[in-house]
Formats: sequence, C-alpha cells, structure tokens
Amino acid sequence: MIPAAAQPHVHALWRLSILRFVPNFLPGVIAFALPRVARVSSSLWPVFIVGLVVVFTLNPVLPVGWILCLILGLCIPYFGEMTAPWLRLVSNRIATYSYGIYLSHQFAIWIALGLLASHSVWVRLPLLIGLLIGFPILLYHVIEEPMIHAGVHLATNWHANRQLTNAGAPATV
Repeated sequence: MIPAAAQPHVHALWRLSILRFVPNFLPGVIAFALPRVARVSSSLWPVFIVGLVVVFTLNPVLPVGWILCLILGLCIPYFGEMTAPWLRLVSNRIATYSYGIYLSHQFAIWIALGLLASHSVWVRLPLLIGLLIGFPILLYHVIEEPMIHAGVHLATNWHANRQLTNAGAPATV
C-alpha cells in the first residue's frame, strides 16, 4: 500500500500510475494463496459483498477501496462454496465470458448511453443490456476461444518437437 500511496507524490514514479491499483488486485493473490477453511456459510457471501459496496459508496476514495479489497481478499477463503446448481451455472457463464465483459463493457455503455443519448430510455436500456450480453459472447466465440485452441495446439506441437529433439540427443551425466 505504501508504494501506491506514495506514487502520486514521488516525481520519479510519475509514469508508474499503475502502482496506485496494486492494492486493488493484490488481495486476489492473497485469497488464492491462503488455505481454504470454510467457516462462514456461503449464503452470507452476498450480504458481505453488499456491505463492502455500501461502505465504499459512502466513502468512495482510493484508500478506502484498498482497505475493502484487502478485507475481501482475507475473507474469501473463509466462505463456503456456493452449491446451488443455477448459481454455479450462471457463475460459470460469467467466468467464461469475463474477459469479453471486461473488454467490451465500456463500448456498450458508450454506444447505448453516449452515442444514442438523444433516444428514449426505452431504446437505450434494452440496447445496453443486449450489448452487455452480446459483445462478450461474440468476442469469446470469434476471438478468445479460437486463440485458446491455437495456443493449446502451438504448445502441444512445441512440447512434442522438444521431446523429439531431446530423444535424439546423447544422454548427459
């Protein structure tokens, strides 16, 4: 947190503005590294998230966000897994398309609420929802999924070629 807090005030760090957001992402690494010990019912997870959102809404400044992210990262491993099949399915779909959501949501908002600002809310809202759902699905199936397959194919071929090369090499002691 110290480099993030210092970044705007230290001239040598002026080009490293990304440091200000490290405390927002580091707690995810912490949550991944901590052992999972489910002590809190998964049904309280939404209440916990809403509580964090309310606190940030009441005081929306970067240091508060850092602290809330740290609290989130430290608490994630203590919540039990959600077991409702419908919720797991929805979560899986969101996870599948999450990178497309991340990349396209600003464009969807800009198109529906910026470019079409003069249109009725009854036109803009359904369009926004459609774009927020459609763009990520399109991006996943047209770009991301084919690139994942290409990467798997490339890595498999590279690994196979490496094994062939190593098989023909003399044994080393």
